[in-house]
Amino acid sequence: MLGYKDQVDTSLYAKENRTKFLIFFKKEGKIKKKRLDFSKKDWDKKTRVRKAKEERDKFKDAPIDITFDISLDDYSIKQFELLPNTSWTKTKISHYNSCHSRDWYCFTLRHQNLA
Repeated sequence: MLGYKDQVDTSLYAKENRTKFLIFFKKEGKIKKKRLDFSKKDWDKKTRVRKAKEERDKFKDAPIDITFDISLDDYSIKQFELLPNTSWTKTKISHYNSCHSRDWYCFTLRHQNLA
């Protein structure tokens, strides 16, 4: 696991100093992975490993939430809505609108505060 040499427990790998961990497993045919960084915590090694195991158990028990019932256009609009209202965001929206072949009149009407 690229840099995570020590296998601490099932599905849990750690770097040598045990401050950074990788949770890696397969669930319902999907690969799930998550990185944990406890380097800024003032915990001893045993506590870091215990907390990493707790995080792994929470992550394993969490349902897989993948929704494919959304078009790329709708996904892009939702992503633009999450961005702060800056000139860079307006530039990105402008580039996306000009490069896309679909009529974006409805997009600019719905998002006049962004564009």
